[in-house]
Amino acid sequence: MTKFMVVDDEENIRHGLIHFINSKSLGEVISAANGAEALENATRYQPDIVLLDIVMPGIDGLQVVTWLRDLICDVKIIIISGHSDVSFMRKAIKQGCFDYIIKPVDMSELDQVLHRAVQDHQNDVATKSKYQDMEKKLKQSMPVLRRDYLKELMAGEHQDHQEIESR
Repeated sequence: MTKFMVVDDEENIRHGLIHFINSKSLGEVISAANGAEALENATRYQPDIVLLDIVMPGIDGLQVVTWLRDLICDVKIIIISGHSDVSFMRKAIKQGCFDYIIKPVDMSELDQVLHRAVQDHQNDVATKSKYQDMEKKLKQSMPVLRRDYLKELMAGEHQDHQEIESR
């Protein structure tokens, strides 16, 4: 199940976003009212997708993005801000944010962005799982590969020094 965290200092927006995510049955949702609370919750909860306001008292959203990237490298961050200033958007893009939505939030746009983020997260999970499976199979097969290679060496099938080193 996908884990969401909604971070906004405006309580009505925070609750509206939580309600929207819950109404779409997209996953579990927690929230934070400021940047410090967001970092504390992210450490414990490890969200997959974060909806984040930029301008908040104390730690601003762009600082939170930097810290979230260090804490959870593959987290999807969706900026939701009342500021349509291009400099904020550029900074968010440079920091690898998934998307940038301007308040007031268009619910159909939010719905599309959330579904894309969920799909992207699910693809990441599937890819990671495949790599873990391949790594596990490789580790399991290593004793057999080593045994077979040692037999070949003992039988004199590999005389080339460069070939031996490459393996």
